[in-house]
Amino acid sequence: MDEKKISERIRLLRTHLKLTQQDLADKCGYTKGMISKIENGRISLPIATLSKIANALNVKLSWFFEEEGEDSELIITKKEERTPIVSNVTEFGYFYYGLANRKSLAKIETFMVIVPEVTEGKQPFSHQEEEFAFVVEGAIDLYYDGKLYPLEEGDSAYYFGDKPHMFLSRNNQESKVLVIIVSN
Repeated sequence: MDEKKISERIRLLRTHLKLTQQDLADKCGYTKGMISKIENGRISLPIATLSKIANALNVKLSWFFEEEGEDSELIITKKEERTPIVSNVTEFGYFYYGLANRKSLAKIETFMVIVPEVTEGKQPFSHQEEEFAFVVEGAIDLYYDGKLYPLEEGDSAYYFGDKPHMFLSRNNQESKVLVIIVSN
């Protein structure tokens, strides 16, 4: 699903819940102006921002990416069907690709994160869910709660999302990280 549709879903759900932009901003810790920009598709949405909005609106993060239709027992996503969820690398730093995610009642959400060669100027983020990361290709430094942890291909980490964290490029190389978000 593209960012324009995600922005529309945020606005529609907010108005359905009879929340003003200021109400949503207060629940998320953002300004009314930022919520307005998000709903009008004027800024790229990092996963951490969507996570806070999802929590404020009482929906799962994956709800923003669902296509119309029913959940099924088996969900398959072919690699050629994947499109970036967050596509503005220069603004946030990563590409996020949704994997096979259940639309409702899911306790986990899966993503492939492409960490670009250069991640300078990136700021750590946090969210309420727990997170698992597995380095599929390359090497990263996991910044977690003020410390750096080097991770290479095949290494993994499990951590609480409420601590500031981010992936940093290591050795100026692009890396791929499988991320599983676990709802509390």
